[in-house]
Amino acid sequence: MTTFRRLSLVLATLLVAAGPGRADEPAQAAAPKSYQRVTQVSDTASRLDIALRRFEAADGKGPAIWLAAVTHVGDAAYFKQLQQFLNAQALVLYEGVGAPAFVDSTPADDATRADRTRDAVAFTAGVLADYHANKAAYPESLDALRAYTVEAHPRAARWLGRAVVDGWGNGLEYTHNADGFTLLSRGSDGKPGGEGAAADITADDVKAIDLAGNEQPGLQTSLATALGLVFQLDAINYDQPNFRPCDMTIRQLRQAMGGGGDGNAPREDQADGGGIVVEPNNAGAEDDGGRQLRQLLKTLDGGSMASRMLGVASRLLAANPKLQSLAKLMLIDMLGSLEGDIASNAALPKSMQQLMKTLVHDRNEIVMQGLKSAAAGPDAPKSIAVFYGAGHMIDLESRLVSEMGYKPVEDKWLSAFSADAADTGMDPRQVEAVRNLIRQQMRLMSR
Repeated sequence: MTTFRRLSLVLATLLVAAGPGRADEPAQAAAPKSYQRVTQVSDTASRLDIALRRFEAADGKGPAIWLAAVTHVGDAAYFKQLQQFLNAQALVLYEGVGAPAFVDSTPADDATRADRTRDAVAFTAGVLADYHANKAAYPESLDALRAYTVEAHPRAARWLGRAVVDGWGNGLEYTHNADGFTLLSRGSDGKPGGEGAAADITADDVKAIDLAGNEQPGLQTSLATALGLVFQLDAINYDQPNFRPCDMTIRQLRQAMGGGGDGNAPREDQADGGGIVVEPNNAGAEDDGGRQLRQLLKTLDGGSMASRMLGVASRLLAANPKLQSLAKLMLIDMLGSLEGDIASNAALPKSMQQLMKTLVHDRNEIVMQGLKSAAAGPDAPKSIAVFYGAGHMIDLESRLVSEMGYKPVEDKWLSAFSADAADTGMDPRQVEAVRNLIRQQMRLMSR
């Protein structure tokens, strides 16, 4: 595989901005329109646009559903517009691989709820420790802690709104003084003391997470910085009452990839920059897909040789504005040239194809389950937005139409970012030559 094709596949995986369709999609089904488009602003400039597509039930019943596609790096103005749109929806189901256990709100027995609560207390205690380390005091309330976290640690803020509630839906109790704090759940009965599931769970019973250790910059952040852009997790405020995570856990991903899910030792680690995941100690049981997943996570976290090499390239881009403009233009044209299902791309080894199918199709199944549940019944919200990478949307649209009887009725397009090669001194003829090279390479990659 050529260097260009390798880089293209890595970037497509990191950004999840391709437009994959399902391999088992019926031949007679109308192909959904792309959720991304490239607008050629001039002979030397291009812009990447991302779609927000609204659907209505064909029978007129049910909430409006938006498939809110996103590219994971973009201009700050793009994410500001996206935030305003999402805040206006009644419910937002969003992606978050590596969500901590306490985020799971599905029905469970008391033992599982207690485990979730211990994770929630450990997470909140870690954020409290970070607050104290930066302000030499403790916050007056958990609401004040959340406000601080949105500004100081936007990635961790995705989970904090869930962390301050225990596994039984009761808010954690918090008090503080000059010397420290108390943080606890009153257990299943919501009363002081108790035994078994009813016993109090306090910060003294758990090990607080190291917030700083879970927020080291990953490759996507480095790429965004190098291109003069911002990374989605640093730009979107997920700590909103209408936001609900709807995704696979890292353990589910590993199980789907054949990497096992049992016998794992808890360890703080990164997934997408801000999650707490479990690193398996039975790596010998992994198949090729499990190893590919582990390698991808290491790449995202900056822990692989490939990520270190790309990190060097990112620093070179950041230091050279002309090279930065050219790289942005190439990235726009590359993303605009991606077609079909990247998971079935012949340029990918079979294990990587399976990984990509899991990352897209299997996670979309989780989304559809959440969407069907949220849309059912008389108390369904008036509008639901599915906030996922653009690479998920072709498959999700096909499922939304075939499984739920919805139809697309409106598109809104947001400008993600743009670039002008004139900034590099290139003339239109040179720019067109670069574009043709990219198109040729992308066509070869899709064979």
